[in-house]
Amino acid sequence: MTPRFKALFLLSIALPIGCLAALKTVGIIEPPIVITTTLDPISWTYEGEYASHSIPVNESLISNYNEQGARIHQNLTIWEYMSGLSGQFFGIGLETSLATTQTEGFVARIKIGFSDYEPSRLNIDDPLVVQNLTVTEIRYPPATNPYYYMVGNGQPSEVYFDMFYSFWYLSNPESQENHLTITSEITYHNGTAYNQIVQPFNLKTEV
Repeated sequence: MTPRFKALFLLSIALPIGCLAALKTVGIIEPPIVITTTLDPISWTYEGEYASHSIPVNESLISNYNEQGARIHQNLTIWEYMSGLSGQFFGIGLETSLATTQTEGFVARIKIGFSDYEPSRLNIDDPLVVQNLTVTEIRYPPATNPYYYMVGNGQPSEVYFDMFYSFWYLSNPESQENHLTITSEITYHNGTAYNQIVQPFNLKTEV
């Protein structure tokens, strides 16, 4: 094998491997999921009054996970109930922080999905704060099952995300139950394998 042919042969191997690694890093190629853990749903039901003015709620649904090489803290807050010309709605926010606890661990991606809320409506804004994450896609309502999709920047060991305020518009809350499910899917590598942690939050209004 001549030196030139040998160099071309090695280059033909190195380039595809490098391209695959780059695509994987930016989130274009999905990393394989080896272990998926779905946590128990955290539920909240509004049993308060419906009025023509703002009613502070300020209730938080907390999820803490500290296993499989990761510490995950999530705080879903129902800020307030409001009524106005655009209808009756709740203001809600979700704050998520994640740190891997293994030396070679890193965060791969985060997806925040919204579902099961019809006939009520949803309005989501761009994330207020992201740290060590890039928002690669947002599917806005009225598209089916809207979501945020984020990938880690350069395989970070810690990330932070804050969806500070979104609007959940209610459909006839005095005579009809309203439902909303918010599900976080967090994928990280613990130094050995990929793990996905799924946390559903179920919100409901009672007649």
